[in-house]
Amino acid sequence: MAKLGKLKFRALTNNDKSAVEEFCNSQNFSNNTSLEKMKWDWCPFWCAAFDGDKIVSIAGAHELPEVSSNAYRLLFRGAQLPGYTLGTGRDIFKTGIHLSYLLPMQITWALRMNPDAELYISTNINNDGGKSQRMNDTMMPLLAKRGIWELEQSMVLFNVPQRLWRINVQTYMEERSRSLGNDNYTHQKS
Repeated sequence: MAKLGKLKFRALTNNDKSAVEEFCNSQNFSNNTSLEKMKWDWCPFWCAAFDGDKIVSIAGAHELPEVSSNAYRLLFRGAQLPGYTLGTGRDIFKTGIHLSYLLPMQITWALRMNPDAELYISTNINNDGGKSQRMNDTMMPLLAKRGIWELEQSMVLFNVPQRLWRINVQTYMEERSRSLGNDNYTHQKS
C-alpha cells in the first residue's frame, strides 16, 4: 500500500465490497451507481484511493480480447469524488490520482498477468461537454505528444464508441518519475 498525505492507495478485494457500495451510493456517475453497473464481479482487478475508510477514487483493469490476446484495458470505470485532487497546475502527475497512483498499480498487475501485455486506456467519443470529452479531446492528445501513449484505434466497445490509447510503459514511468521523483512505483518488466 502506498500513501500520500492522508490518502492511501491499494488494490481492492471482496472484503472492500461495502466500501465500494458506499462509493457507488455517494455520487451520480451513471456507470458507477451500483456494483452491477460498475461491473464489480466481472472486472478482475480494482484499485482505489482511500481517505480513512472511504474510497475517494476507483478504477478497474481487465483483459481486452476484442483487441488482442495480450491486450488489457486500464482505468476502467474510473471515477473520483469531487474535492480529491492532489493539487493544482498543469502537471497531471501532480494533480491526478488515476494517472499518478492507480495506473502504476494496474500496469504492475497486468504485466504480472502477462509479461507481453499491451496496455490501453479507453476514452468515450462523445460530445457531452463533460470530463470524458475533455479527457478524450484534450488531455489524452496532449500526453500523446509527450510519447506517454498513442492513439491506437477507434472502435465500438461494449456498445459505446471509444478511442483506445496504447500506453508506452517506459515513457509513462519516466515522465511520472520526472514529475514525482522516486516513490513506491518502480517498474521492471520481467
